[in-house]
Amino acid sequence: MIYNSKKGLWLPGQLVERRSPAIATPPQGMAVRWKTEILDSRHRVVKTQSGANMITDYGMDQLESANVGVGTTAGANLIDYLHLGDTAEVLKRLGGGTTELTVTWSDAATITLTTDANFFEAGDVGRTLKINGATPWPEMRITAYTSEMEVSATARAGIWLPGFTPPASPAGPYTNFGVHYTSVATLASQTQRFNTYDTGSAGNRATVNDSANSRWICQRIFLSAEVTGTAWTVNQLGWGSSASTTNCFGKTNLSSPDVVGVGYKYRVTLQCMMTYAPLNLTGVSLDWGSTIGTHVCDIQQERIGKEASTGNHISGEVWKHEWNCMKPEAAVNTSGTRTGFWTSAFSLGGVYWKDDAGFTDLSSRTRGTELSGTCVFDSSYTNGQHYKTRRIRWLDTVAMTNATGFYCGQRYGGTGPQHMPNLTIRPQSGTITKPSGYWCEIQFPLHWTRELVN
Repeated sequence: MIYNSKKGLWLPGQLVERRSPAIATPPQGMAVRWKTEILDSRHRVVKTQSGANMITDYGMDQLESANVGVGTTAGANLIDYLHLGDTAEVLKRLGGGTTELTVTWSDAATITLTTDANFFEAGDVGRTLKINGATPWPEMRITAYTSEMEVSATARAGIWLPGFTPPASPAGPYTNFGVHYTSVATLASQTQRFNTYDTGSAGNRATVNDSANSRWICQRIFLSAEVTGTAWTVNQLGWGSSASTTNCFGKTNLSSPDVVGVGYKYRVTLQCMMTYAPLNLTGVSLDWGSTIGTHVCDIQQERIGKEASTGNHISGEVWKHEWNCMKPEAAVNTSGTRTGFWTSAFSLGGVYWKDDAGFTDLSSRTRGTELSGTCVFDSSYTNGQHYKTRRIRWLDTVAMTNATGFYCGQRYGGTGPQHMPNLTIRPQSGTITKPSGYWCEIQFPLHWTRELVN
């Protein structure tokens, strides 16, 4: 029986103890590099240039529900289409090294930015301010215009990024700052959009393991058909997900126009770098209530799978869809997603990324009952915040007795017993018992950030 204090009644039902301790997690980072090449009729490179890309606010919002990496079909991802434009536009406005910026704040949602000379404009509302240099700040979204020397702003989601402690207010002055026009998702004047790739180049549509730098690199090598009729003049590049939208995940101005003559081809290489900080925590106290108890645990992402679209797989690979619990994309609850527990003693195996030599299955551990289906939950998302909360739950329908560790990950059949725990919780001593009728879970914040070059 459960007592309802509002009605003054005892009502039928089971009193279920449900605790969700939170753990701290670092933000994940995104950056883009590109290179253009004009190829003559003999496939010789006659001009090339390269640079960095600005990820748009639209692109950052899309990361919450869509995928950057590799799916099974073209158009399944955020960077599958190349957009070309013949007109450059202002993408950022910099302080120039002489104008000084001061930051006054009371909390992460209440920030005033002032300069010692005219700099701001009314159109800056909705744009992003970034301070780089020796004391970099997380990006700030401008929310109100007061004058050419003052605007109001907020940190994304109205909270500071994990690991960032702001300097005492007022902070500064800073000279390495700029306003980035991230709120505009389209090119100034789009002229072409295509998703044909240079099939003669290795990795023309690939995800590359760069675990030495804790990141995946999603690569596209676009190649146009021979230009006919009229030469192309390219001043802007962008990347998008399909032929049905002009919105770009990211875009950039070229430093000089690329003129692709009749009979020539245009090749563009794009590399989107997704940097994760894998969970590898020791001595974390997790309070799951009086019945399950408080346990000091180590938490580790033992296996991190290749970037893949939800429900898709990397063609030709045994492992279908290895899930990364730190990835912003919406929670994966396919038939292959499992939470469960082990009953045999084990040591944490270390963090390994797909294609690392140590990326092996852990089927040698004795497993208890597993649960498939809904065990990963995301909070709602508000555009512009680049933040949400993720919960991983071991449900109340299964009892876990004398568990030597909990896990969440992917498990599939195929060539044999395959087991890839993406997240492992291991008590430093003893075991954990969770009766049926009780759940336990952990929750952690997901923040994703982008590189903005002043």
